[in-house]
Amino acid sequence: MFPSARLYFQDTAFAGPLAPLPVNIFEFDCSFTLIDGGLTNANFAGLNKLNWALMDGNAYNSSVPTALASLPELEYLYLSDSFIVGDLSYMQGMTKIVQHWIDVNPGLGGTIPTFIGTLGTLESWSVTQTGLNGPIPSELGNLNNLAQLWLYGNNLSGTIPSQLAQPPSLALLQLEGNSLVGAMPTEICQKRAFPGILETLGVDCSEVSVSGVVLAE
Repeated sequence: MFPSARLYFQDTAFAGPLAPLPVNIFEFDCSFTLIDGGLTNANFAGLNKLNWALMDGNAYNSSVPTALASLPELEYLYLSDSFIVGDLSYMQGMTKIVQHWIDVNPGLGGTIPTFIGTLGTLESWSVTQTGLNGPIPSELGNLNNLAQLWLYGNNLSGTIPSQLAQPPSLALLQLEGNSLVGAMPTEICQKRAFPGILETLGVDCSEVSVSGVVLAE
């Protein structure tokens, strides 16, 4: 049995497709290299120790492998600015995910799946400046550990669900730059008042005044 290992080669000129990864790694960083492929199920299958993967700033031109959802120890996943396409279906089954950021990927589209609300370990989720569309599911309110939610710069539509006020630890909520309509729910605005912990609140709805909190474009 090989001991657990870290594999870092960030900010290098390594190029070409990503090669199969050693099965004993628990941390992996290939961010901001010249990798342009290899984001496949085969390259991530069996990485049962992988806990942290930083893969930002490459040009995979690929969807996210569904094999990542089967990794039993994966808690931290970063794939921003990486020419990701497809949708968020790959997240189904991520039973331990704590932090997942996948920003600045215009080719990533589809709607936000309602199953995201079952990923109870999720604390920090950022999907900004992508092609996400459709409504914000009320099921996101079931994420009891959620502390940070960034969804700005997408094509989301409809109203803001009041259920987003339910996560007791939510301290940041940013929804600007979408096609949302209506007012910010009172339940969310109330979390801004003492002793609420919602420190950062952003949205692009029409100007409203609720409980003394003024929000504007």
